[in-house]
Amino acid sequence: MEKVEHICCVCLTLGPHFRKLTETSDTSPSAMCKLQSCVPEIEWKDDYTICLPCTTDLDLVYSFREKCVSSATLRTQKKIDPPSPMPEYHIFDIVKEESTTPPPPDSSPPEPKPKKAFTCDICQKTFKTSTDFVAHAVAEHHLDAKTVRLFRCSLCPKRFACATNLPRHLQYHKSERSHVCTFCGKGFKTRNDLGIHEKLHLNKKEYECEECLKRFNTHKDLRTHRFIVHTDPALWPHVCEFCSKRFPTKTNFDAHVRRHKNERPFACHLCDKKFVVNSSLQKHFLAHSNQRAFVCDICKKEYKHKRVMNVHKKRVHGVGEAKVPERVKRHLCHMCPKSFFDRNKLVKHMCSHTGEKPHMCGICQKKFVDKSYIKPHMKKVHHVDDGTE
Repeated sequence: MEKVEHICCVCLTLGPHFRKLTETSDTSPSAMCKLQSCVPEIEWKDDYTICLPCTTDLDLVYSFREKCVSSATLRTQKKIDPPSPMPEYHIFDIVKEESTTPPPPDSSPPEPKPKKAFTCDICQKTFKTSTDFVAHAVAEHHLDAKTVRLFRCSLCPKRFACATNLPRHLQYHKSERSHVCTFCGKGFKTRNDLGIHEKLHLNKKEYECEECLKRFNTHKDLRTHRFIVHTDPALWPHVCEFCSKRFPTKTNFDAHVRRHKNERPFACHLCDKKFVVNSSLQKHFLAHSNQRAFVCDICKKEYKHKRVMNVHKKRVHGVGEAKVPERVKRHLCHMCPKSFFDRNKLVKHMCSHTGEKPHMCGICQKKFVDKSYIKPHMKKVHHVDDGTE
C-alpha cells in the first residue's frame, strides 16, 4: 500500500509520518494550541500537519513561553525583587564550598505544590487528572472531547482549553489599561488587544476571504465573516429557547434573548432611556450632543452619523455607493387617513387627536405638542435665546 505524503506546515518538508496539529495527548496541549499561543499572527488550520523535528522545536519554544508567563504572574502577585548580584568566585572556590559546607540543620524540605483539581461545572464532581475529567465529560454529559475546556478562571465562569490562555485572561480582571494606542490614545489591558485595535487605524486589510475575496483588518473579523456568511445557518451553535432561532455568535444571541426578556441593561446617564446593546447606547449619546463630525465635502452640510451623510451624498449629489432607502409612509394613523414616514412624526400627530401636550416651558409651564415649539416660545415670550441655531 502506497504511503500518503504530508507536508509540514512549518518547514514545508514532505513525509509520511507527520502529526496533525489537532492531535492531543494526556500530558500536554495539542500542537495547534501551542502554535496559536507562540505565533498568534498566523492562521493555523485544522488539516495542517507537523514533522517531528519541528514538534521538538515547538515544545522548547512553548515551554520557554510558559516559563516566562508563570514568572511574570509570580512577580505581579508576590512582588519578587530581582536577585542581588552574585559574588565573584573562581570555579574551584564554588566546588570547595559545596563539598565542605553542610546543609543547615534546621532546613526543612520544600512544601509540595498543591495538585490541580478539575471540577465539572455541570455536576460539580472533582477529578485529579485531566484524563479522568475529559472521560467523565464524554461519558456522563455526552460532550465532545475536543470541546472540553480544562482550565477555569477563579474570578469568573470562563474556561480555556490551553493553560497559557488563562493568565492572559486574568489580565482582563485588572483595572489597568497600560497599553495605549498611539493613534487615538485609547487604552487596552493587553498588548494583543492593542495590536488588534491599531490594525483598524492602519486599515491594511491583510486578511482575505478565499470564497468571496472580501478583505478584513484582523483574522478574528475574517473568521467571524466566514462563520456568518459562508456557513450553513443550521450549523450555528446558539439556539434561542423562546423562538428556536439560531445565531452564529454569542454576542448576537445574548442581545436577542434580552429582547425576549425585555432586559435593557445599558442606561443613558443623561435621560431615562435604556437599551438592549451598548452600541445603541453609544449612538443615542449623539442625540444629547450638538457635535456633527461628518461633513459633506461637496455642499459642507454637517451630519451626526456617517451613514446619513453617505445617503445624502448619494441622493443629492449622486456620489458614492450608499444604498438609498426607499421612503414609504408605513406609519398609519388609526384615527384618520394620514400616514407618515417616521414613527416619531406619527406620535406627534396623535397628540392632535388626544389633546396631549407633553412638552412644557420651564418658566411659565405652558405646554406644547412638539418640543421644537419651546425654543421660539422662549425667545418670543421670555426673551431667552440660548445662542444655538
